Amino acid sequence: MPAARLTHFLCLPLITKHSKPQLQLSLQRFATTAMEKYEVPPKAIRPMGTIHLTLGVMQLTTEEQVEAASNFLRSLDLPQMLKSVPQREFVHPNITEPSDNSSTNHVSSNTGAKPSVKEAAISEAAGSDESPPPLKVSMSGLESMHTPSKTSILYTSPKDSTSRLYAFASSLRDAFLSVDLLVPEKRPLLLHATIVNTLYAKTKGRAKGTGHGKDNHGIGKFDATFLLEEFQDFEWASDFCVERVSICQMGAKKEIVDGVLVNEEYVEVASVPLP
Repeated sequence: MPAARLTHFLCLPLITKHSKPQLQLSLQRFATTAMEKYEVPPKAIRPMGTIHLTLGVMQLTTEEQVEAASNFLRSLDLPQMLKSVPQREFVHPNITEPSDNSSTNHVSSNTGAKPSVKEAAISEAAGSDESPPPLKVSMSGLESMHTPSKTSILYTSPKDSTSRLYAFASSLRDAFLSVDLLVPEKRPLLLHATIVNTLYAKTKGRAKGTGHGKDNHGIGKFDATFLLEEFQDFEWASDFCVERVSICQMGAKKEIVDGVLVNEEYVEVASVPLP
């Protein structure tokens, strides 16, 4: 008996008023280079409207299940969850410390150092009734989900100076897992924004899919070694706030103007703003 299909996912959308113009320019630049220099199929490059951080996938096959998941999201005290996460004790697992001669994205491991103004403000908010500071992130670099010479997915990783993002995202995922609203996942959470996924570049006659799961087929894997090298320090967007937590439907909705596909976006069935 086939497993139930994936229908929704829990995520942190990354398209905001501040990030949108940055991502629009960076994705255009990347697409031009990737297609012309490395022959990456246009459909493999993800549209700007689909950029997000997935926290987990769902199998919600009835309206009652969708409503239950939506109500659970609305019931969470997100400001308190954000205030409760440890500060500067978590670093995204796929972020490596820079070399001694580089200060880019460096998070100091000196716990005895005097806290910055930002850290002091976060600590003070955690112990009061005040809302926590906004969750501000940047995205740079390009990584492969598989061996670079044989991969189908390329992504960029989010980084935040206070290291709250990964701990907050993990607490959200754990909350939904505790009430069986997410499909269990044995692998640790990997926060990533997909930039290239060849599963969307389907060849003629291939089955239609959503880009998730084993029933999807695309052009297969390709050698991204030199593409990764060229964009290893590329800045996609910087200093923008994560504004909400959402539950979205699988399968991005296409926006077509005068017969031309101009964007794709996931439909949000529930969304709660972050402070």
